[in-house]
Amino acid sequence: MHTSLRSFIRPRTMVYIGLWSIVGLAMLFALLTRDRLEVSVLHDRNPVAVRLSDGTIRNGYTIKILNMKTIPRDFTLRVEGIDGALMTAPGLGAGRSPVLAVAVPRDDLRVLKVFVSASPKALTGDETALRFVVEERGGGDETATYDATFARP
Repeated sequence: MHTSLRSFIRPRTMVYIGLWSIVGLAMLFALLTRDRLEVSVLHDRNPVAVRLSDGTIRNGYTIKILNMKTIPRDFTLRVEGIDGALMTAPGLGAGRSPVLAVAVPRDDLRVLKVFVSASPKALTGDETALRFVVEERGGGDETATYDATFARP
């Protein structure tokens, strides 16, 4: 019995056990500290920008908000970087607004079609940097941001 135990516990075996333990602890740490909110934005390609009848310029975006908690959550979506920019999202029932309220079910992904309109005077060139900010409402402290561009026709 003593020799079989000695043949199992060798330096190489201990190194393997140590390495697998480190990998396991690193994966556990990553799982426990991961964000529970994720946002991604895809700029519409055709057309990239449209000039509306009132003179403002509108860009379309597909925004995906991922709620990785086991409870439904409410978020606010706002845009930063362009003064006076307003958003519209078909299906949310809100008109042109600087802030949109978005509900996301538990462990689910919410896909929104969002149109951002801005005055040409507020734009700095052919492309203006903007940031989409998603914040949890109702006492939550999670925030996710995504940097994008706003194009001029």
